[in-house]
Amino acid sequence: MLGSAILDVAIGLIFVYLLLSLICSSCAEGIESIFKQRAKFLEAGIQRMLGDLAGRFFGHALIEPLFSEQDQKGHKPAYIATAEFTAALGDLCRLDFTDALNLKKSIDALADTKVKRALTALYGAAAADVEAFRRGMATWFDHVMSGVGAWYKRRAQFVIFLVGLGIAVLANADTISLARSFSRDKALREAIVQAATEYAKAPPAPEGKPQSPADALARAKANVAELDKLGLPLGWHLHAAADDIRAIPSDAGPILLKLFGVLLTALAISLGAPFWFDLLNKFMVVRSTIKPDEKPRKETARMAG
Repeated sequence: MLGSAILDVAIGLIFVYLLLSLICSSCAEGIESIFKQRAKFLEAGIQRMLGDLAGRFFGHALIEPLFSEQDQKGHKPAYIATAEFTAALGDLCRLDFTDALNLKKSIDALADTKVKRALTALYGAAAADVEAFRRGMATWFDHVMSGVGAWYKRRAQFVIFLVGLGIAVLANADTISLARSFSRDKALREAIVQAATEYAKAPPAPEGKPQSPADALARAKANVAELDKLGLPLGWHLHAAADDIRAIPSDAGPILLKLFGVLLTALAISLGAPFWFDLLNKFMVVRSTIKPDEKPRKETARMAG
């Protein structure tokens, strides 16, 4: 029994982390939709690749249609396909792909810029093979975009942690206090495990897709409503009793413990909803193998009595 109770406490915490991660994700997507950070990072990557040619590149007929109505106000697209990049750059540089000799001549005719130097290096690596040169251009772009993605991911992870910390503080989502509540309150523990079981049957909406601020807000509200239905002891009560976890601590010890619990929650949220959804399903599988053994034990105890 003790083992299954500990397992249920873990499931309860994982489910809370999952819902808070979804709320955090929606907030982060809303921030992204306002500040267009993906587009800014992509623009910086293209600028580093093409230098002075970057402005003409974004105005090319193959790239300009990728701009949304909001993008026209100064933001570049958040995504460019490899084929679109190579075709647009080849056209801007008037590269002749009919044969290796003509390709070499068209590269040599370019002004001495970083683009010419890069294309010359790619041509040399391709050993006068036109198709290998095309593949080299594509690989060049993909490698740069991988670096851009890594830059963006590091920044996004920091933003997600800050947003998660803000959510944990506002909600008073203290991991230590929640674990104590789940361990002491059997009814609460069973209710949240039941809710987690139902929730685990269908995966949450994918993270990371561009969202309008309105869509992001709607998703955040939906997950807040899901969290509210659980009846968890979240939030702050100014006049709560001292033993109520929603009370504002006044002594140094409880304050430090509260800060530590909130920080644990923020770190957990930063791992993302997909991580917690996968972990929730794994714990559910473990639970399904343990719980069936409890019923026979209870019946055996009754018969022996």
